Amino acid sequence: MGDFINWVLGLFGAAPEPEPDPADPCNAPACVNAKNKVATARGKFNRICTGLKSLNVVAGALASVVKSPIWVLVVVLVVVALIGALIGSTIAGVAGLLAVVVLAIWGISWFLLLVIGKMTEALVPELLKQQKAVTDGVADVIANCPQNCQGDVSTPQCDL
Repeated sequence: MGDFINWVLGLFGAAPEPEPDPADPCNAPACVNAKNKVATARGKFNRICTGLKSLNVVAGALASVVKSPIWVLVVVLVVVALIGALIGSTIAGVAGLLAVVVLAIWGISWFLLLVIGKMTEALVPELLKQQKAVTDGVADVIANCPQNCQGDVSTPQCDL
């Protein structure tokens, strides 16, 4: 009767998972625990690496803003403000506001670049810690699992 119920549930994708064969060495608790340890550490490593890559992209964009010499920005904004003053007072006000906004963006970019540097500085040791956890877990997998069920035993790399 139980097989019939499982068959009906299987039609709707709700059949229970079959119990793993305890005689299979790939299902031994030491092997399963070692593979879970590697999977957890690899997942954390990948999340941190993705975060660092994102910070690297944002830092590159901010660096391009910061590399603009401030005197060039000031000269351009002064020229725009002078032209605006010659044409009319409304345009001069808009040009002055634009100057303030551009200088604020430049200053905020400096600040954010420093914040991103601190965040990166904090994440790199955690990335290395997770890489070591993967390496240690892989050693456990190799020690506790037969070769045919070890899975991915490579050490992850984070290419920034």
